Amino acid sequence: MSKEIESIAAALFDKIRSRFANVTLGDEKAKAEDDPSKARFFNFTYTSEDGAEHGTVTLSLIDETSLKVYYGQKISSEMAREQRQEWYDFLRNLRKFAKRNLLTFDTRDINKSNLDLKDIKQQSRVDDVATTADVTVTESRLNYSGTTRNTYATVGECRLLIRHDGLVNDEVRGARTRHIREIFVETPRGERFLLPHTNIDGAVATCHNLNAGGAIHDDITECINSMVNEMNCMRHFVRSAKRRQFEDAETADMSRAAVHHYDEIKRQLRRMRGARGFRSYFETYLPAENPLEQMHVNLDELKERFVKKVYDARFDEALPIVYREYLRQKNSRLGEISSELEEWADVMAESDWNRPDNSDKIRALQELLKSPVLVGLEGMDAIAKIEPIIGSDELNDQLYHDSIDHGQDFDATPRIKAWLDANMPEVLDQIDIGNNNGRDAQTNWPQSNSPESADGHEYGSQPEHPNVSNMAFEEADSLDFIRSLAGLKK
Repeated sequence: MSKEIESIAAALFDKIRSRFANVTLGDEKAKAEDDPSKARFFNFTYTSEDGAEHGTVTLSLIDETSLKVYYGQKISSEMAREQRQEWYDFLRNLRKFAKRNLLTFDTRDINKSNLDLKDIKQQSRVDDVATTADVTVTESRLNYSGTTRNTYATVGECRLLIRHDGLVNDEVRGARTRHIREIFVETPRGERFLLPHTNIDGAVATCHNLNAGGAIHDDITECINSMVNEMNCMRHFVRSAKRRQFEDAETADMSRAAVHHYDEIKRQLRRMRGARGFRSYFETYLPAENPLEQMHVNLDELKERFVKKVYDARFDEALPIVYREYLRQKNSRLGEISSELEEWADVMAESDWNRPDNSDKIRALQELLKSPVLVGLEGMDAIAKIEPIIGSDELNDQLYHDSIDHGQDFDATPRIKAWLDANMPEVLDQIDIGNNNGRDAQTNWPQSNSPESADGHEYGSQPEHPNVSNMAFEEADSLDFIRSLAGLKK
């Protein structure tokens, strides 16, 4: 049993016990448990601040990579407006808790007015599943098969052999991507190599390198192994640092640099599961010397910065990386405006991982925009529909805030069109929407009119709803405006 999930379980119990009384605990088999650190189910009656009870809520940590929330239909359907806002605030706080502890977050509305012990036991049998972080739903999806102890997956001309700790239950979705003991890569010639890690993203990227003519011990494979090793070294440090506040400003900067670097590596490895993401990363790759070998690190001095009561020896491997990333990010902030603007543009580009750049995606986008796209709870409904076509952190954040500000029934269509107008106007021009689908008022921007044709036009010379988005984007030609968006000084 993981020590990290035990500390997360204890922290989760303290969080909900401070708000709700009579919290009951269950272990991984849904049996009664008194020790919060060993609990995987947390059951309580949700009560609003005015004292009204709305039904039972169950939190699940049985999948050690995800925090799931189960609740009855009364909670979402029979609340007053103020009570519903309290409920959304409660979910948002749980979502932040999950993010701080590197967990995914999932809410599930059980189609019953209340939950009982039978429901919880059923979830204990089926809830141990992989999340979207474990199985990517793009071109990098793998087909897994195998025995109760071994899993096989084909990546181009190579094949992965995954050996597990314990038996694999195919009735549990995602079971073949978890509890991994070791991973082998098998070439078309039948050669089999043991990888020095158990990260599936890194293993798939290694297969892409071999398929492209690389070798198991070349610079690219070593780069992949190094990325996985750094992420493994820093995992415990990052998880602990996210839950702590440091009084010393420099130590806090080190902590933030480490978290940023960890998330960056994790995101890049996930992109390299796809052949296109792999090629994009290594097209301009040049082998570099290991900066850790050239940098002198006073480990004893760094330890003092992170000592609380008892120093965690698992920090030893992470601290040199933490210090290196702190220095690198500190030096990068000393550049001129031009370099800062270029870095900002690179970050903005990395936040878009999926674009409608082929005819199939453009047709799918056109079909999607023919009807209202409701944002749903915290924007999740709209995000689920648009991500296979447009994958953008910026757009996802906007949809999330639209749901909070305007409610779950808010139509995301104008927001999606605004993103297209700002980032891919040529795609917006290709989409045949408006007069042909009967949603001209909802899906088309007001058309510009010349002074001669303004009279009698359905929009008129003074539109009732001015196109604020287009006005803002016209100003974007100004260098000062671009700098202000980037947060840079003139």
